[in-house]
Amino acid sequence: ERIYWNTFINEMEIGNDVEEFIRKLKHLNIKLVLLTDLTTEIQYKKLIKLGLDNVFDIVLTSEECGGDKISNKPYNVLQNYIESPIETIWFIGDSSHDYNTSLSNDTMFFQKNVKRTKNGRLIAFSNFRELDAFLNIKT
Repeated sequence: ERIYWNTFINEMEIGNDVEEFIRKLKHLNIKLVLLTDLTTEIQYKKLIKLGLDNVFDIVLTSEECGGDKISNKPYNVLQNYIESPIETIWFIGDSSHDYNTSLSNDTMFFQKNVKRTKNGRLIAFSNFRELDAFLNIKT
């Protein structure tokens, strides 16, 4: 297991335009939360390798929350961190269980490389420059 994760982490690179996209969001004081499955140790190693360890306002792993996102436990734990109702939430993920509508009435889902959209609330994109253009983020 250690060999697998060390090799995986050593070989991974941050995707094109991700850093610029995150920089714009941070410049606009948009809160960034990372809800992630797997162990805390592995996820922080990945964040450090990608230079994203100080980017997110909140990082919650399934290990900390007692269940993966599909169990809704991370979303329940996240609610403890939220001081007031959130008007708008954007979820960016790669599977359908990455999205949860219980946190806000105004929720948009963005999924990379999705084959189809559903209910008009799921927006497909192939790279972060395309997502940035869609959102028309101005800094």
